[in-house]
Amino acid sequence: MMEAVAHTMHAQTNAYRKRVTQAEIVITAWLEKSQKPYVAFSGGKDSSVMLALVRSIDPEIEAVYCDDQYKFKQTEELLAKTENLRMVANTTTHIEWFTSWEPGYKDDAVEYLGDNHPLWAHRLGYDGACVGIRAEENSYRKIALKSYGQLHYVESKKLWQCYPLAWWTVEDVWAYIHTNGTPYNSAYDVMEAQGITKKRQRIGPLANRRAITQGQAVILKKCFPDAYREFSHDHPEIARYL
Repeated sequence: MMEAVAHTMHAQTNAYRKRVTQAEIVITAWLEKSQKPYVAFSGGKDSSVMLALVRSIDPEIEAVYCDDQYKFKQTEELLAKTENLRMVANTTTHIEWFTSWEPGYKDDAVEYLGDNHPLWAHRLGYDGACVGIRAEENSYRKIALKSYGQLHYVESKKLWQCYPLAWWTVEDVWAYIHTNGTPYNSAYDVMEAQGITKKRQRIGPLANRRAITQGQAVILKKCFPDAYREFSHDHPEIARYL
């Protein structure tokens, strides 16, 4: 209850309203440049807000989920409820001992695209991507966003890329979710109930080089034991990070 009140109060601040307005301006400019755009949907809170923002302007836009093979059941539930969603997958190495979609692993619900390649979206006909990264998340992203801005053309991917949440805070994201009734991944509620702070709550590959060195494996085992058992059965190396 107190958190809901805090989110409502935050949504009334001038700083929050300015960031929402700026995001809408950037999205509109991006849509004008793209003939076939898509929203990169990870199932995380940032991409949920981003998808809601974009669809408030273009309700028909497609969302694309890049499947990493393993995911929380809560993510699967959210994906099942997300309209106009395309699920794709590449063979991607997240850490030395975890490569998603190695030969022999297939899922009929997922479009398999082969080895990871920067031009995969271009090859599928897309010319614009909306991506939910925020400068607050790490210094690398902050530097990149300051250098390139919230909308620019990426030659290596042949895409107009848009970052509408670039300067949003985690408080902005949750304020938008709760004041607009935006559907979000209930895995966050599981982590919240286990005392994981909002800044440590993460939805994404169950193991990648950066996150696993910051306690990701501990959170996975504590909050999502079924997902941990399945993943550790296939990749026992994760146990060394507990």
